[in-house]
Amino acid sequence: MTQPLWPCTIVADRYSGAYSGAAWTAFHMEGQVPVEVSSDDCTCAEFWDLSASLYLIGKGSTPQEAYDDLVVKVREYDETLDKRNVTCHTSSVVKSTDLKR
Repeated sequence: MTQPLWPCTIVADRYSGAYSGAAWTAFHMEGQVPVEVSSDDCTCAEFWDLSASLYLIGKGSTPQEAYDDLVVKVREYDETLDKRNVTCHTSSVVKSTDLKR
């Protein structure tokens, strides 16, 4: 069994998915989610069009679906970071024989 994802805040979408694309959203943060998701139409639409990609956000038709989607996104993000980290470390290895004396 995997550990529960924390932090996680799940909220019902104010506009029933009109801008987010889902009835429920799960944010990988504790407590306060970006205020734009519950703001006026224009602000909310702008958030989902321009800023949402800066966050890890799960979406679904139920709270559980939103949570499950977020878990997948967090795992994918972590795997991407792991691959980048390995690439950085292996590409930055310098052998002592490569150095001029």
